Amino acid sequence: VGIKTAMLLLYGNELSSVLPSTMDMLTSLTWLDLALNQLSGNLPDEFYSSTSLENVYLNYNWFWGNVRPRIRNLVNLKELWLDNNYFSGEITSGYRFLEELTSLQLHNNSFTGEVPELFCDLVNPPSGAPLDVTLNCNRQLHTEWQDYVECNCCTESQCI
Repeated sequence: VGIKTAMLLLYGNELSSVLPSTMDMLTSLTWLDLALNQLSGNLPDEFYSSTSLENVYLNYNWFWGNVRPRIRNLVNLKELWLDNNYFSGEITSGYRFLEELTSLQLHNNSFTGEVPELFCDLVNPPSGAPLDVTLNCNRQLHTEWQDYVECNCCTESQCI
């Protein structure tokens, strides 16, 4: 049995906990804004099952760990802001399946490796407006809008 909640707006409330593993019970949740809190931990597996999500703002928290390739399950995502956390690991190729995505904020984390070429396709889609992307490369590279995105982004060892 799911809980019919469309929006959960708890930004800036000094919340300090982890995302609950019961998130998938919010079957109608389209807007999740938990930005500007002190939430921490890995994103639970249930987060990746919340397929109704369209807007997710988890920026300015203390989340860590990898963003799993299962992010591709969130096919309705339009905006995903994970910036200013402690996420690490390689940027997953799962983002390529998020065809509705219009804003992806990943800067100020600790992602490693090469920025996948798939971001070039996202910022220069065959139709529609370009995706607003901010990435990081050793916390140095900050790109916004199509004119500033370098598709052959540096690896961690190449960053200035």
